[in-house]
Amino acid sequence: MAIYRLSADIVRRSEGRTVTAAAAYRAGQAILDQRTGLMFDYSRRHGVLDVEILAAIDAPPWIFNRIELWNRVEAVEKRKDAQLARDIELALPHELSPAERRDLVHGFVRAAFVDAGMVADVALHAPDDAGDGRNHHAHVLLTMRGIEGESFGPKVRAWNDTALLEQWRALWADHVNQALVLAGESNRVDHRSLEAQGIERVAQIHLGFAVTEMRRRGIATDRAALAGEIAAVNDELAAKRPTSMPPVAVVASAAVTAQAPEFSPAPCAANRKNAAPRPAARAPPIGLFRKIAGELVKRAKMLIAIRPIIPSKVAKGALMHCRSNAGARLEF
Repeated sequence: MAIYRLSADIVRRSEGRTVTAAAAYRAGQAILDQRTGLMFDYSRRHGVLDVEILAAIDAPPWIFNRIELWNRVEAVEKRKDAQLARDIELALPHELSPAERRDLVHGFVRAAFVDAGMVADVALHAPDDAGDGRNHHAHVLLTMRGIEGESFGPKVRAWNDTALLEQWRALWADHVNQALVLAGESNRVDHRSLEAQGIERVAQIHLGFAVTEMRRRGIATDRAALAGEIAAVNDELAAKRPTSMPPVAVVASAAVTAQAPEFSPAPCAANRKNAAPRPAARAPPIGLFRKIAGELVKRAKMLIAIRPIIPSKVAKGALMHCRSNAGARLEF
């Protein structure tokens, strides 16, 4: 089944990060950071399927040199708390072929980011050998400044607008669903929250590379344990769900109703406006969600109390994620 995911983060110098290291890891190559003198060598990294820098057709040649691009970003940002780049992660449908996944990502990146003036460093990664074989995903590093002439211009603050992030999320769902239609697949994705979709399920948390690697080595982590608790609750909800209900992981989108030889976001938006209204979803059991979230809150608070070495923001992030979907009140 197709899984929806578009997450956005910022590469911040205040967190000890460098965008040169992030670019080297995602592209699987070696990059010397000219500001710090550190060499980030990930040339032996496996699983990098395709890398390419996308920019405006009239962009200066140095833009397409990964080493020079991100070293220039490091050089132009002087502040110790500088925001260096935006990091987008996309889950890709395993139902598509490698070429279809590449076309999907590049089409979306051009429509959402490059056409707005950003430079995008795109890397497609294969699933981990010891993990879920369906976990195809892509990383997109975006510049925070536009290009003016032969150099970077000022930062574009409008790109930080949360409303714009929601537009990207909706646009990614449209692109994924169009790709699934063209591939003859019946699965669809939906960018809305589970509550907005009327789905009786607790939103799962994202484990990330570090936690996944620790779990594979047999190392227990609080975040993995919390994910297991959520999975158990969802299994219980699924067992109680009437068999006549549609599967919750596949949500039909009114934005894609027919095959088309070429995708354009504008027709998809028009289709949404003209489409018949969605049938009213059965109201989710809010009381049950709050009970589940309450149990997760108690568990996480206990873990925070007995494991002060675990960064509290990890547990808080997971709990706030549950609150947004369950309506529970969380206090720290």
